[in-house]
Amino acid sequence: MAMATLSTPSTRSQYTYDQFIQQAQRDGLLSEFSDADLALAQRNPDAGMSILSYKRDYRNATTDADRELANLGAEGVRRSYGSYTGGNDGSQYYLEPMSPNMFEYADAPSFSGGSHSDTVEDLYGQMLDYGDFEYGPAPEYTSRWDDTMVDLVGQILNNPEFSYDPTADQLYQNYKQQYTREGQRATADALGIAAAASGGLPSSYAQTAANQQANYYAAQLTDMIPQLYQLAYDRYLNDYNMMISDLGVVQGMEESDRDLYLTDLNQYNTDREFAYGNWLDRYNMLANNLQTGQNLDADEFDRYLAELQQYNTDRDFAYGQFLDEINDQTADFETLVGMAELGAQYGDYRGLENLGIQLPQASASGSGSGYLPAPAGEDEADGGETGGLTSAQSQANANQLLNTISRIPGLTEENKISMIRDAYVNGQITLDDQNRLITEVGYSG
Repeated sequence: MAMATLSTPSTRSQYTYDQFIQQAQRDGLLSEFSDADLALAQRNPDAGMSILSYKRDYRNATTDADRELANLGAEGVRRSYGSYTGGNDGSQYYLEPMSPNMFEYADAPSFSGGSHSDTVEDLYGQMLDYGDFEYGPAPEYTSRWDDTMVDLVGQILNNPEFSYDPTADQLYQNYKQQYTREGQRATADALGIAAAASGGLPSSYAQTAANQQANYYAAQLTDMIPQLYQLAYDRYLNDYNMMISDLGVVQGMEESDRDLYLTDLNQYNTDREFAYGNWLDRYNMLANNLQTGQNLDADEFDRYLAELQQYNTDRDFAYGQFLDEINDQTADFETLVGMAELGAQYGDYRGLENLGIQLPQASASGSGSGYLPAPAGEDEADGGETGGLTSAQSQANANQLLNTISRIPGLTEENKISMIRDAYVNGQITLDDQNRLITEVGYSG
């Protein structure tokens, strides 16, 4: 089972498990591979080939230092890819002391702000510094005609009622002088004519004639007064009407100026309204851009939360696998103990030795094949008790060998037959048991 703490190569393996088995058989070292080494080779043929290479170095070493170096190399492969050790010579199996505090996993993803955070901050700053709406002052109206209108209205309202005094009328005075002069002349003429007629003597006739002439011109002057009154009244009315007309003209100018002012004021209001709309549109655009940036960052944060949630899920799953691995290793160890105890019942004490249990030298397994206990003698057995190998021992060894073959994953038929024949050649099983095992593993050749 894969562990969270171990990293496996992502590239395709250079070797296959079958190639590993064949090479180990050619090197005569397959029997020196423990169950753990074989299981590792099944999972990772390249790791198995590496251990095989170190085993060759160990076999060919001439000094303890060289053997220790080769063992350290193999131990490095076992620890890296199998989390176990093989002891001083690689034949043993020790689980690495794993515990939950050894669990390692990649750091959780972090979120230091969305990719638009700088833009959002800049837009927010622009909004804070946007400032109040400002516009120039409205046009003001100042009348050019106030004083004139006030003066004209004052003249109209204060215009005195019409009255006529001939003595104050210059035209009347002109007429008076004219008529007086003409009356005096006519009187003098009348007196002169009367004096000539009477021989230069004064007479009442002459005086009467002279008075008549004087009275005539005086009457003419008096007759002019109504005309002069009317003329004066007409001038009064004309002056009044002229003031009214002047006031109308001034009021017209005032109204024209006000119309121009109202036109300017209306344009000012229109321009100000447009400027305010433009100001507000820019502000709203900043707000919309800010909201868009915030939404994009919120989306990124949501994606981060989803990623973080997936990370937590994956980490929990990996931690569960890690705990499963601890449990599996514990179960593997218990299996090894059971197998070692079973082997010991048949005289094979190597399993106990691999577990670190020291046995008396007389009980040691000697130079067996690695699958079975060493034979009692070197003579070939034929199913009887020749050479010291009894039928019971051969049958027990055969059963153990069959059990071992069944536990090694990925063995081909050729591998199995080779292991059975090796056991026969080494004198660990009889010829009959060899043939029986070959048949049981399904040999079809």
